[in-house]
Amino acid sequence: MQDRKDYKPILVTLLLIICIESVVMAFSMGGKILKSSESAAQGQNEIAAQFDSALAAGDIEVWYQPIVDAASGTVCGAEALARWRQDDAILSPAEFLPALEEAGKTIALDEYVFQQAAAFQKEQIENGGMLVPVSVNLSDATLQREVQDPAFVGLSDDAQLQEGVLQLEVTENGAVTTQQLADLVNNYHAHRLYVTMDGLGQDSAGLAGLAAVPYDAVKIDQALTANIGSIKGDALVKETASLVQKMGMRVIVEGVETEEQAGMLRTMQCDALQGFHFFEPLSKEDFQFVLSHWK
Repeated sequence: MQDRKDYKPILVTLLLIICIESVVMAFSMGGKILKSSESAAQGQNEIAAQFDSALAAGDIEVWYQPIVDAASGTVCGAEALARWRQDDAILSPAEFLPALEEAGKTIALDEYVFQQAAAFQKEQIENGGMLVPVSVNLSDATLQREVQDPAFVGLSDDAQLQEGVLQLEVTENGAVTTQQLADLVNNYHAHRLYVTMDGLGQDSAGLAGLAAVPYDAVKIDQALTANIGSIKGDALVKETASLVQKMGMRVIVEGVETEEQAGMLRTMQCDALQGFHFFEPLSKEDFQFVLSHWK
């Protein structure tokens, strides 16, 4: 009978090799993750450091995503959005806003976008172009500053545009109290600025503000729009829109990406729709071209 071989030494050796390779791989991956993290942080710092010069050079552009009337399909407004031009590339806010938030530079960006939107509206008036309301988003940092020092009141006065031509969008997420926000919106109204609650349905925030803050319009968030087509999703959007309208505010639904969604929202008698189904964000020149076809 052939002697039975003892495989234990071989197995032990293999296990040791596997353990060693695992440890080496772990250190290697850890190094890569650390380097990746450091590289990301360095990139964010570089973005923040370059922002001021980019702003002065006009590399921060304001693009416009049109909002359409739900019933007629005509353009009835737009949201102003920042884009950063770097050589031949166009950076979206997702690529630079986190760095600006970390560096405390979003206030400067918000004011710049507002001023550019005001200049756009003045150009439309001077050239006899179609005039639709343009809204500008306020970041949390800006909103907190505005409670103590409402600079946008002065910016609106300086623009000397008619009531409602420039508008602001705010998100209720605890940056300021509901009462502070109500007082601020009343102040904006006194200076010809309309205000939209942005992101209703993104989470539970904002529900208390519907009754307490005198908004002019409410944007239903794309998180709710995405559920249109299901029984529960349709019911939620329909009842939310109906509630907002009963409280005397216009309903704008964002994140509309299909004709099915648009059709359902029309039957729900929402006031206005925004999303890629109609328009992506457009450069200033492209937006002017679109407006020229609705005259």
